[in-house]
Amino acid sequence: MKPFANLAAILALLACCGCAAAIPAATGSAPVVGQFIGEGEGDSFWLAKYDGVVKAALAAAEQLSLTIDSQETEDDSVELQLSDDTGARLRVRIQRRTETVTRVQFETVSRGTSGLSRLLGRQMIDELHDAKGFLVDWSEEEEKPAQ
Repeated sequence: MKPFANLAAILALLACCGCAAAIPAATGSAPVVGQFIGEGEGDSFWLAKYDGVVKAALAAAEQLSLTIDSQETEDDSVELQLSDDTGARLRVRIQRRTETVTRVQFETVSRGTSGLSRLLGRQMIDELHDAKGFLVDWSEEEEKPAQ
């Protein structure tokens, strides 16, 4: 029932505040907060090391059978151009902000792929959970009774 309650709260927040409201990612206890900026664009911050988030993005793309069309790496950032079997494309930018905070931006390049970018983000979270790549576990905080 808790995942349904989380989703209901997020939908209610979006209905009241619009798409630019800062919201926790629909991920349960993952230490990720995100903001839906508009048509297929999202901006999020993850309590995970940069290298782990990059590995999670690559593993998630593979798990979803997405093609990596290009991968441009700079000092503390990487940009991935991904596509599905229909040719629909999306862009993921991963940037090291601190030793423990990583920024991930999703942008749909093709119309109709915003759901795909959200699915990719969710799969990245699963990959990081499996690799024990998150630096904190917010599920313990959620389980504490209110005082």
